[in-house]
Amino acid sequence: MTRCLTAAALVTLGWSTAHLLGSLLGWRASEPALALTAPVAEDSGGSRRVLARWFAAPEAGKPAVAPLSGLELIAVIAGERGVALISGIEAQPVAVQVGKDARPGLRLLEVQRDRAVFDQGGARVELPFPAHASAAALIAGMMPAEAPRAAPPENRQADAAPVSQENASVSRGRLTSIAQTGNLGDWDKGLSNFPSGGIQITSAAEQPLARVLDLKDGDIIRQVNNREIKQLADVSLVYHYFSQAQDVNLQILRDGKPVQINFKITP
Repeated sequence: MTRCLTAAALVTLGWSTAHLLGSLLGWRASEPALALTAPVAEDSGGSRRVLARWFAAPEAGKPAVAPLSGLELIAVIAGERGVALISGIEAQPVAVQVGKDARPGLRLLEVQRDRAVFDQGGARVELPFPAHASAAALIAGMMPAEAPRAAPPENRQADAAPVSQENASVSRGRLTSIAQTGNLGDWDKGLSNFPSGGIQITSAAEQPLARVLDLKDGDIIRQVNNREIKQLADVSLVYHYFSQAQDVNLQILRDGKPVQINFKITP
């Protein structure tokens, strides 16, 4: 046991002596260093290029998505507080007032007689009435139209009877109020297809335009400005003329008798 302790003491003394001599002679063991598992990849700028593409202009040869893509103008109420009835925003046509957004970032600036003007990120874009189709065609098919039927004898007699004339006036402000109350989108409320052609007022209380024009339950709209009204979708023609023209002639059947109401649109 004594020999073992003596041996351990000699080893310790020898290691200490060697360390002391090394320090005096300037010798040091190499410093430990951390080794990386893999070299650092150089920044090629790829991530920056990806980020830049989010905000960059469209690449050459690749057209930008049109801000008005899918939108169609059905009717307008022109003026400082104008309103545009537009399809393509939701399932049914939507009334958009000046100063409101049709889509996020697409704000209606003004409504003219033949177009709606929007602001898209500081750029002015215009949505005119489509040249390829009549206003009635824009919403045709949204409501199933009844198949044309032969007119009952009493209706044929009514069409052949002399047309009585009435004069009326409606202010542009009252027409504008239809959209300002948010009801212009309910274009088909209180209306139905009439079997022999035309649009019947089934509930004037539910139909904003019928209320403004003082039409009655049971009235059947047959023509507007000499344009024939055949089915429910043609109500867009009625909106179209009342939103743009200064004079509108509406021919209706009332109590089985033809009546032409000559409307004057006042300021």
